[in-house]
This record gives sequence, structure tokens and C-alpha cells, in this order.
Amino acid sequence: MDSRTIKALEFGKVLEHLAGLCVSEAGRRVSLGLFPLRDADAVNAAHTLFDEVRTWSAHSGFRLSDFPDLEGLFPHLEKAAVSPSSAPLDADALWAAFDRGIAGQDAEPGLDVLINNAGITLPRSIANVTEQDYERVFAVNARAPFFIVQRGLDRIRDGGAIVNVSSVTTRISFPAIIAYTMTKGALDTFTLALAKELGPRGIAVNAVAPGFTETEINPTLHDPQVRRAYSAESVFDRLGQPEDVAAVVSFAAGRDAGWTTGQWIDASGGVRL
Repeated sequence: MDSRTIKALEFGKVLEHLAGLCVSEAGRRVSLGLFPLRDADAVNAAHTLFDEVRTWSAHSGFRLSDFPDLEGLFPHLEKAAVSPSSAPLDADALWAAFDRGIAGQDAEPGLDVLINNAGITLPRSIANVTEQDYERVFAVNARAPFFIVQRGLDRIRDGGAIVNVSSVTTRISFPAIIAYTMTKGALDTFTLALAKELGPRGIAVNAVAPGFTETEINPTLHDPQVRRAYSAESVFDRLGQPEDVAAVVSFAAGRDAGWTTGQWIDASGGVRL
């Protein structure tokens, strides 16, 4: 199998069965995890993840290919709704499917890089956040990465890397998405603790924090006035593009970043410097 090939399902199947993507980068196997929901936020998250993987693949010199035999990775989470109580079970199902998929490729078990990239937003101020909203955004953005890592610790090889995609909003005041910001703050704390715990194994753990980025997870960007305001937040006077963030994630996941760990890496284009 070509070690520089992203193993992906056809896009429509990704939206239906998305539980994770396996990537091989010069022999370093990478997993990106996402738990699908039955709502528009989940579809937006799936679109965003796949768009960013495509951009990352182009940046890194990969080529996208379909591997229909990998469909076995995904049925266990088909149309599954994520709730706080289901996250550990879904993580177990994800890794069990991952193991079967890798075994079916006659590849060595395990992976080198885990990227926690999936997320949903919640554009509501504190007065408008319901308990259901709160539970959902924490289930996807905080609980799922926690249990994906927990259940995957014996699969991540020594000398590997974990990259958690955070947000610049953990360093600035942004009340309009307060619950979302709290989930990313939790991910930052998770990054620090993991970096210390996994250091003896040579596993680097870092957080990459995008700013205002042009993806479908930001529906307010359809408003020209909002676009102008968010662009002005960056010192470059523009919105971030997925490839801007992908380049930083690629660095954090690569061997060149092996001496960098426990860090919050700003990939916001200088928002509010």
C-alpha cells in the first residue's frame, strides 16, 4: 500500500458513516476522529473536517484515493447520536473498527499521530444556551477527544504525536460563543496534562488554535458585514483559510516538532495582537 495515500471513503459515505480517517504520511499512520450526530451541526462538522483533510493532503503532497474495503471501519457508528453517556462506548467501537480495518490491510497495528479535529460550534450567549445545547457541545468537543485518547493510548506508538485543535477564543473574550469557548479551554488543559503524562514515551502533545477561519462551521460568515469585522481582527486583515491552519497542524504532527510539547500554538493570523 502506498504510504503516501490518504485512505478515505467516497465523500457521501463519509457523511453517512464518519467515525474517523486513517492517514499514512511517510510511514506515520494518522487518525482523525469524529462522532456523527443527527443534526445540521454534525453535517457542518463533517464537511469542515473533510475539507480540511483535503487541503492538508494537498499541502503535504498526498493524493486522495477511495478504498472501498475500509467501509468496515464505519458501520458501528452509522447514524449514531452522541451523548455524554455514549462517548466511551463510541470510542471503543471506533478503535475496534480501526483495528479491524488495519488488520484487513495486513498493516502493523497502531498509529503514530492522533489529531482531534472534529467539533461543532454553538453561537449563543449564556442567556440562550440550553442544558441540551451545553451537553451536546461538550460531548463532541471535549468528551469525545478525551475518550478517543484514553481508549487509544495503547495504540499510539512511542515517539508519536497528538494534536488537539483548539481555538483562539480561549485567549480572548468572546461571549457570543461562550459554551464553545469553554469546551476548547478544556481541550487546552487536556493538552497540558497529556504532554506531561506521555512525555516519557516521547509522544509530543500540542494544541493548534485557529482564529476566524473560512469554513462551514461559521455560518455567520455569509453576512458581508460579519466577514469584514472578523477579517479586521487579524493583523493580515483577512479571514484564515483551511490551508493556513493545515500547515500548522502538519508541522505539529510531524517529526520536526518532536521537541515541542505542551504548547498552545496560535494559528489565528494574529487575532487581537
